[in-house]
Amino acid sequence: MKRVVTVGLRPNILMKYEIEKIGGYSSLFPAKYREMVIGHGTIRDKYPNLLIGSAANENILEMLNVKYALTKPGRAPPWPNARRIYSGDVDIFLAPDYAKRAYISYDYRVFKGETAMMEFMKSPGFDPGKMVLLWKEPQIKVGPDGFGTGTTGSSKVEITSYENESVSMEVETDRNGILVLADQNYPGWIASVDGQERKIIDANYVLKGLEIEKGRHRVEFEYRPNTFRVGAVISFLTLFLCACAVVIERRRSIK
Repeated sequence: MKRVVTVGLRPNILMKYEIEKIGGYSSLFPAKYREMVIGHGTIRDKYPNLLIGSAANENILEMLNVKYALTKPGRAPPWPNARRIYSGDVDIFLAPDYAKRAYISYDYRVFKGETAMMEFMKSPGFDPGKMVLLWKEPQIKVGPDGFGTGTTGSSKVEITSYENESVSMEVETDRNGILVLADQNYPGWIASVDGQERKIIDANYVLKGLEIEKGRHRVEFEYRPNTFRVGAVISFLTLFLCACAVVIERRRSIK
């Protein structure tokens, strides 16, 4: 389960092959994610060459589970140390390294501002796939049986189902940690651990994160936006009112 990044190709050229790319196939995604992976807005102003052939960008691509880059022939790959594995109508490059789609981190950093977090993400000190960056201290216990800066642990994460609107996984960890799912934390997603709903936190600027206690757990992510719930209620009320109107009209006709 890996992603690709494209450079110089048509935006939706990979859609028919059902290949995931970090820019997605829709313009309807949060501005923060767009700023990070495409480079528009405030981040574009500060990082004009985001994801285009810079060593600093390698961290972000690795964090987003990107294994391959597809470019027009002759274009520079997003990674300085990428290896070309195919040349033809497009060039295909293999990433030097890439993080798993989901992993548990025991080493976290807390940042107070977007610029500070982005600067650290692009620095040699950031280790994608092992570290997690947060906006505030986690509520889960921090200490000898927990996690903290520089802490390591042993874990296993197995994704058992991955669909457009749901993700299921089995996780096992020998201590408390943060489960990171390398999907954007888009509004409308909910999560549960062993059947109990749990709040999704922002991890690594825009990704999904969950606080996980040591042990074995069943984790579920599901897309259930409020708009769907509101629409269902409105539809039910509409049908109910229509039924009432039919009943009233029939009673009138009988009389």
